[in-house]
Amino acid sequence: MSTHVCRVKTFWMTVLLVVCADAARGGQAVKRVCEVARPRTYPAGGPRSSDVIMRSLRLHVRNDKDPHDTMQALKDFHVTRLEWAYVTNKAFIEKVKASGRVFGGAASAPSYLHKRNDAKWFEKVVVLDLNGQPIIAPWKRTWNRTLWGCVNNPELERRYVEYLKGYINAGTQVMQRDEPGANESATHWGGCFCPHCMKAFREYLAKHTTATKRRELGIESIEAFDYAQHLRKQRAPVGDAFKKWDGGELKRLFVAFQTHATLEFHKRTRKAMDAHAGRRVPVSCNNGVHRWGPIQLCFDWAFGELSYGRTRPELIYQAMRAAAGHDRIQVITMPKKGDRKGLDQWQRRTRQTIATAYACGGFCMVPWDVYMPNNAPRYFGTPAQYADLFGFVRANAKVLEGYEDAAVAGKALNETRYGESPPVSLRNGTGEVRAFVRARPGQRDAPVVVHLVEWGKTSKPVTLALRTDAFFGDRPLAIKLLTPPTYDKSAHENADRTRNYAALSRTADLPSAAQGKFTVVQIPALDPWGILVVSP
Repeated sequence: MSTHVCRVKTFWMTVLLVVCADAARGGQAVKRVCEVARPRTYPAGGPRSSDVIMRSLRLHVRNDKDPHDTMQALKDFHVTRLEWAYVTNKAFIEKVKASGRVFGGAASAPSYLHKRNDAKWFEKVVVLDLNGQPIIAPWKRTWNRTLWGCVNNPELERRYVEYLKGYINAGTQVMQRDEPGANESATHWGGCFCPHCMKAFREYLAKHTTATKRRELGIESIEAFDYAQHLRKQRAPVGDAFKKWDGGELKRLFVAFQTHATLEFHKRTRKAMDAHAGRRVPVSCNNGVHRWGPIQLCFDWAFGELSYGRTRPELIYQAMRAAAGHDRIQVITMPKKGDRKGLDQWQRRTRQTIATAYACGGFCMVPWDVYMPNNAPRYFGTPAQYADLFGFVRANAKVLEGYEDAAVAGKALNETRYGESPPVSLRNGTGEVRAFVRARPGQRDAPVVVHLVEWGKTSKPVTLALRTDAFFGDRPLAIKLLTPPTYDKSAHENADRTRNYAALSRTADLPSAAQGKFTVVQIPALDPWGILVVSP
């Protein structure tokens, strides 16, 4: 029997199985996907669903030996937003903006100290452990003495506000705050116990506890209380071990205090920056992909860094849903790892990550100038590796913007919103294709899109069953498949020059079989992304 005949036979057997399964359920009615999709509020000044975001840690070309060029990369990858950039060159910022792109500056726990040559001043404003020694975040301990400023130090705050104002003067449109946890994070590594923190903690205890409670905690005189001395008498651990040390209710109050202090610091400094700018400056933060505590929620959207080992489609989907639940946006990085082994598989997983992030309503940054763990070299991807996906994004704004999560299907994606009648199910293939259904909330006649991403090591065709009445009631479905063409340098250069991206997406009408309440369609092998546009 020929391969073609086998595939046709398998296809129609799948159709029969789907119809039989429907009959076994009694053919109950199903929710419409446009009814399940929920409208949401997007942060002002944040990225739109068809934006392409890139980072440039520093400005390239830096010197004659620098092989990289920031401005050229913006063109090569069809970037619309350059963010998280430690670049204050006013001429360059104006050049980015003049090209129609958004520029976003960056700040971090130590960033506003880098240009200060006064080493003694530097030492006076950093977070300290119980022994009065500066604390260095674990991942920075092999770096060149990268310390964190203490948010309870007034001089640190003054210099930080100067730093933010400098970015406004240089023309930045948005800002990104790395390491937003500041003093809250420092409690994990045994800090901060500087005099400013001890004074502020006394004031916090006086406001948030009663005299009776303080006596129960062993505090006889709040005016004379010094938590650092108290801990040293208890022989509390110094440094990283402080995180796991119990410390009782008083330690929990200290952590709550540092969280509150960090949050108030961000509020005050942002207010000062906005006043200087004469507008509300949109600000994002690094949330590690998963954190949405009080500190992260005082920012407008978030960037998060993915590790290679934890990069799975269900994690990406959960991260995007969590952000949407807070009316925020989640941007992720490529999967990071500290070696250059398995380059082909790494590239494939990065492509899968890019596709899945957009398929879930979020973003993956362009894999260019990306920090890697274990002091590995920064990663600079090439247009031939990834530009086809970002060009595909720019070409398909109409099926990205305005669409919200309505259903999912595939391994480890548990769809519960439709009971026993999900709108989409996957059959045969590798078992590694994931489907993400997105619809315009409440718009019953608007096309529905089904993003399909192949997460297998190789790509194979897959059969997709659509519950017809979940889309447009009793009307039959018309189905088109959008896919990114193979990278062609001249086509991409022309698209960047004309800002017409139509050639960077190809369209195919897919035949389908209508059987009972289902429409069954066979999807060709994807590399790794395709978008079904389902219309009545």
